[in-house]
Amino acid sequence: MRVCFVILHYLTDEDTIECINSINKLTTEEVELIIIDNFSNNGSIEKVVASTAHMKNCHIIYNQKNLGFAQGNNIGYEYVRRNFPSSFVVVINNDTVIKQRDFIKALRRSYNSNPFHVLGPDIISLIDGGHQNPMEKLLTKKDISREIYRYSALLLLSRIGLYDFIKKLHSKEILTGKINMSKGSYEVIHHKALHGSCLIFSPKFVDQVEQAFLPDTFLYMEEMILAKFCITNGMRMIYDPSLEIYHKEDSSTNMQVSSAKAKREFIFKNLIKSGKVYKRLFKKAERILV
Repeated sequence: MRVCFVILHYLTDEDTIECINSINKLTTEEVELIIIDNFSNNGSIEKVVASTAHMKNCHIIYNQKNLGFAQGNNIGYEYVRRNFPSSFVVVINNDTVIKQRDFIKALRRSYNSNPFHVLGPDIISLIDGGHQNPMEKLLTKKDISREIYRYSALLLLSRIGLYDFIKKLHSKEILTGKINMSKGSYEVIHHKALHGSCLIFSPKFVDQVEQAFLPDTFLYMEEMILAKFCITNGMRMIYDPSLEIYHKEDSSTNMQVSSAKAKREFIFKNLIKSGKVYKRLFKKAERILV
């Protein structure tokens, strides 16, 4: 079965080129690269095109506007379904690097031993060395309502200039997250999410589902929404630490916002939007099956 890598490019050509080069070093055949430019409009995609001009397995798609994470990646996923049916689709951030030469063999070995719909590899942060998979437990309806309220309050505090003052009172950053400093064990995922910087969709998923992600978000929480969708539809998700990638984290976000204030408000606004999409899944079973 062919393996297709979907890489969403936005602004940072050096990251995208490094990611592509790391994939091309993998010891395998039948690999396709689908690069989606999310309307960078800064000359970076031209550099990517120049560096990949000799690659027959590289396909460049140009979005006419920035569609965000979910819709941008869906463009590449749908391209694979049309042109390379029954393939593995590896949706991978452009700020990731694969150093594991037998990554493809490990993927196929994992699928043959335990057929899955969605797989998450061990994702190692190049910032703190932490392991980002699997993520924490899925939020309940009560949890997400609380989080929407919390981020709305934080957004208001930031806009009126009180965020930094409140942060000093708490003596720590308000935006926090769990860091796993040790690698987890192989796990079938029931009530958790897999990190969105690398999600591997098997032919079982690709042949059934028209889109990889619900298209109503711009950025953040897509992995939690996907997990809720898979649980609703009885699809198997696994975490397999025998596959490894390295993640630089947030390079595109850092490029498109010019200050700490702008970055956190960008995050808060999109977390609120995504939280409302996730909350909607409790009202009805969202299905995007063919």
